Amino acid sequence: MIDQHGLSVRCACRLATLSEASGYYCAEPNTKNEAIASRLAELTGERPAFGAPRMTGIFCRDCGAVNPKRVERLYAEQGLQLPRRLKRRRRGMRRVVPAELPKAPGQRGSMDFVQDILAEGTRFRVLVVVDDCSRERPALEVNTSITGPPHA
Repeated sequence: MIDQHGLSVRCACRLATLSEASGYYCAEPNTKNEAIASRLAELTGERPAFGAPRMTGIFCRDCGAVNPKRVERLYAEQGLQLPRRLKRRRRGMRRVVPAELPKAPGQRGSMDFVQDILAEGTRFRVLVVVDDCSRERPALEVNTSITGPPHA
């Protein structure tokens, strides 16, 4: 704002709702960051496949404790980040081959259960057997309780 609109520092800070001191502040370069950045460049040349987490481990071993977030930030600022790995696509289940349509009645049938509740609250079930070709129902079994044969 100061350069583009020719405002004073006081006026620009007031418009941006900042303290006036922040308008005069100039950050001093951190020598530790510069040292870490130069060492990162060296290590990346030696080990290009290592990412920021492994570089942090090397720094801790060589130079003592270093904040991992600082290493990660400097690694990103220098453009050393590796491209993200693409997720391997899992091979799907075997493809289901659609069953052939029956050409004559009696070739294939299907069955299913249907259930409902009567007005008095009694639940009943219907076992429906259907011929897939003619759509006829050769069997309908209606009962309040349909059970299978006892296991031997």
